[in-house]
Amino acid sequence: MIGAVVGEFVGAQAGLGYLITTLNFNLDVPGVFAVLILLSLLGIMLHDVVRRIGRRLVFWIRSERTERGLPITASGSLITARISGRDNPREA
Repeated sequence: MIGAVVGEFVGAQAGLGYLITTLNFNLDVPGVFAVLILLSLLGIMLHDVVRRIGRRLVFWIRSERTERGLPITASGSLITARISGRDNPREA
């Protein structure tokens, strides 16, 4: 999403990046912040959608973590625990 907005800064005739550039040129600071808030909300929503899809498609991570009694949220501590040979990543 960041790449699309930056691409619109450079060479687009429409889009939110172009709108930010136009509003900035006209010194419309509230308009720029409104577009930035909209982009932030879009980013949060897209992240949530991808995370939910990932949980559905990558089902083996969930079952593996629940078998070990670990929380379902992904974290790097599980990898650390495996490398150190410990079953509980909180001990790592």
